[in-house]
Amino acid sequence: MTVLSTRFAAFDQRKGKSYTYRVRSVNKYGISEPSLPSEPISVVPTLPHGVLPIRDTNSSVLLQWKEPKITEGIVGYYLYCSEVGSGQWKTINNKPITKTRLQNFFFFFWGVFCLLGVPAQPHAITLLRCTGAEMLIGWRAPANHGGDPVRGYFLDQREKSQSSWREISIKPAKERVYEVTGLQEGRFYQFRVFAANIVGLGDASEPSELFLCERWTMPEPGCPYDLEFREVRRNSLVLLWAGPLYKGQSEVSGYVVEISEGAESEDWTLVTSEPVTETHLKVSGLQAGQTYRLRVSAVNAAGVGMSSVASEPVEAQTKAGTKEIEIGVDNDGFIFLSFEAPDSTDKDVFKWSKNYGKAIDAGRARLENKNNRSVLTFTDASEQDLGLHTVELSGNPDVSSSFTFTAEGRHSFLSLHNALPEHGVIALKSEGWQVDVSEQGSVRLWLQTEALSSAAVLRLILNDREISSTPTRKINFDKAQGLVEILLDQISREDEGSYTAQLKDGRAKNQFTLVFVDKSMFTMSHYNIRLQSPHFEEFLSWTVTSDCEMIMKCKVTNVSKDTRVKWFKDGVELPQAVYEPPGVSSFTVPQVQTSHSQLHAKHEPQIHVTARQHIQENIRKTCIYNGSLWKDKRIDLEERSKPGSSMQKVWIEIFGPTENDKGKYTLEMFDGQETHKRSLDLSGQAFADAFNCLMQMTHFIITIHLTDRARVTKGLPDVVAIMEDKSLCLTCFAEGDPAPEMFWLKNDREVASTGQYNIKNENKSSTLTINHVTMEDSGNYSIFVRNKHGSQTVLVTVSVYKHGEKPRADAPELI
Repeated sequence: MTVLSTRFAAFDQRKGKSYTYRVRSVNKYGISEPSLPSEPISVVPTLPHGVLPIRDTNSSVLLQWKEPKITEGIVGYYLYCSEVGSGQWKTINNKPITKTRLQNFFFFFWGVFCLLGVPAQPHAITLLRCTGAEMLIGWRAPANHGGDPVRGYFLDQREKSQSSWREISIKPAKERVYEVTGLQEGRFYQFRVFAANIVGLGDASEPSELFLCERWTMPEPGCPYDLEFREVRRNSLVLLWAGPLYKGQSEVSGYVVEISEGAESEDWTLVTSEPVTETHLKVSGLQAGQTYRLRVSAVNAAGVGMSSVASEPVEAQTKAGTKEIEIGVDNDGFIFLSFEAPDSTDKDVFKWSKNYGKAIDAGRARLENKNNRSVLTFTDASEQDLGLHTVELSGNPDVSSSFTFTAEGRHSFLSLHNALPEHGVIALKSEGWQVDVSEQGSVRLWLQTEALSSAAVLRLILNDREISSTPTRKINFDKAQGLVEILLDQISREDEGSYTAQLKDGRAKNQFTLVFVDKSMFTMSHYNIRLQSPHFEEFLSWTVTSDCEMIMKCKVTNVSKDTRVKWFKDGVELPQAVYEPPGVSSFTVPQVQTSHSQLHAKHEPQIHVTARQHIQENIRKTCIYNGSLWKDKRIDLEERSKPGSSMQKVWIEIFGPTENDKGKYTLEMFDGQETHKRSLDLSGQAFADAFNCLMQMTHFIITIHLTDRARVTKGLPDVVAIMEDKSLCLTCFAEGDPAPEMFWLKNDREVASTGQYNIKNENKSSTLTINHVTMEDSGNYSIFVRNKHGSQTVLVTVSVYKHGEKPRADAPELI
């Protein structure tokens, strides 16, 4: 490489080897001849560093240092000392020592060649508690630690009448609170403090005021201490403090915080109207550039205690380059807090906490520090993680920030996570799987998600077997639209089972399940069925008026302006039919004649209603009843009677009615589990009116509708298996007149629509959704429907299994 200056640092030289060097110069015409070789030079070991002398006794010190970064080949260390001011260095040891510590040698003050310095003076020495024989002393840390964190403190004391100081602590104190013992009550004492770091011992603090050694008995609490600032900004700051060590006659209930403008002003005003309960307070409403001091007093039942020593003056100003905590969602869908400190060094440590004190639970969040950035990622953000989160640099607490993690913020970021494909979950746009049935009988199963990238992958699973397109089943996947389609020419037994669409787009993924389960045909209870062409909403029904007019009606839905309804009798179109635009069509037979009655008696009239195109029912469920009609005895097998039935009603025709046919008629029906009875009283005036109206006929018909009893028309599978943390949706359809009430039960106890359970009743259907199922959600569920004519219960067993386990073999799996 070309070097522009006349200096160059050569790295990767091997220790113990000798090297010579030469140099060439370069210009636009070429490279010169090399210079003469340099003198040989040997690579020596790198320097030890971090020399720290600590006083041991009045005549000795403990000296320790850090070994070189490369220790290969090191056989020992030589130590030297110099009396301050002499400029002469003497060897301490004649033989190399192999340890990085030397103890009990003659005491000197050390001169150390390094870029670090000793700490500044501690200050604000305070008496925190006195028992009459012991005093608890506190102080503030130095304003400057000299480039290396303070490793300990040393204390001296003297009595009021003495001029010389006496050492209290032989070993350095790690905390900024020290209990001085062996004192005499009634005497005054004075103290001073030294701070030491890896370089050495700093200057002594200013002597404290004279403290009287007298037992404290006042009812009010002592003074708070250790006031510190965090998050100093243009218009606000955060004040931290430690509670008093002397409580008084009762526990501390709060704190009074006061503020003063200026570095020396004693005009104090309250920051808050009421005492604060925490040991930190954010002070807002400051004037940018103004200097402030603060102090704190503790409160208990006896009143307000003594004030703390006033804080150091602080200027309300935001330093250049100040950053705040940011919140976001990473690529794996986890919520994180991020903080950047551009001026941090390798020695600085990011310290995260809750409410400026409580450590973050390592089981709930992971911490990652890289370069000047620290990221706290919540493994499963929940209510336990809500609250105030703070961060600061251990070596420079002035660099600090905080963030309040609220429930609203958690929900909004979880929604963001769920809404973005790159953030873990592919969102669904359609309401689950949809089913379209064409007039030709083909079926389209489809769902739509948000737009996917060209790298998205689809896997379709039918009954634990991956499927692909075949001549009778076509699969389409439109990634740009997020559309998944399965086109079936005709539904067959091979199409019965559980369909699962597994989608993956980068790190985002999701899957959706459709279940076909029924003992006779298919019960579609987890999705919507739509007929694309016009179809019957209400099938053909008829009534007879008091004028013996027969009115037949039906209702067609999904119509357009071009839809036409045609009526036929024995294959011949009936042009007299009436069609109204909402889809209702009727045909009236005026003054029913014997021919019409004979037609009914001989055979059921072949009356059909069709839309402009032929409708074919593809999915249906038939309910068959076995029953008999009684009047004193069973009459449906007599020669003068003929029974009949349809999907909605049963009837019996009685030919040649006479007075003997008066009485109470009872229909008994058996559905395989229960016996149902319906009665009709044809005696008195009711029989006379019917007999007079029907005298011109050769018979009359007794019709009993079966649709009034509450019953489930589209049921549930016997067993359903679902993995925990997924959402389960169970839908059931019911009919009856009046419309039935519908209730969901779990283990024979009613389920309320609260919490993770959501019940939605609409359009003769009821849907139970269980969000984020757990193992406790396993059990026997049932839908109970009822009206005044009867009730029915349909059961389903829900089996929840854990991640990594296999579902039970007899259950369709809802993944």
